[in-house]
Amino acid sequence: KRKALLHFRSREDRAYFGRMLAAVADQLHPALTIEDGIVGLERDGPTQGDPRPLGFLAASDDVAAADRVVMELLGYGLEEVAYVQEAGEAGVGETDLSRIHIAGADLDALRVRDFVRVAQLSPVRFSLPRVLRSVTRQIGYLFRARWGS
Repeated sequence: KRKALLHFRSREDRAYFGRMLAAVADQLHPALTIEDGIVGLERDGPTQGDPRPLGFLAASDDVAAADRVVMELLGYGLEEVAYVQEAGEAGVGETDLSRIHIAGADLDALRVRDFVRVAQLSPVRFSLPRVLRSVTRQIGYLFRARWGS
């Protein structure tokens, strides 16, 4: 349930959220990251928008490298995504495209040149009532698992 608190804290400071995500990646050391770019979402993300077929999958044992390559495909610069920039600066993952080995397809062949980027992110809402409902539901699941229905 700390996710909601971290989202609340990051509303005013996107760099904070980037540092937090980089720290999580550093602690967890994900073995594999898979990014689904089969259908992307243009315009009003991350909760609304227009679906668009993009036709790619990205996979890596380096979460920052996978994100960096997808950013490049969609036309985002390193300075535009706080988490990836923070990860690179902290040495958590590789963000220099010239040092990332890309296999399976030519980056230029997959590049989406006319991708309509998000003008302004739609807020992901973590209201107190929503968090309380979630906690109550989780306690109910634990109670039923321990003592039956």
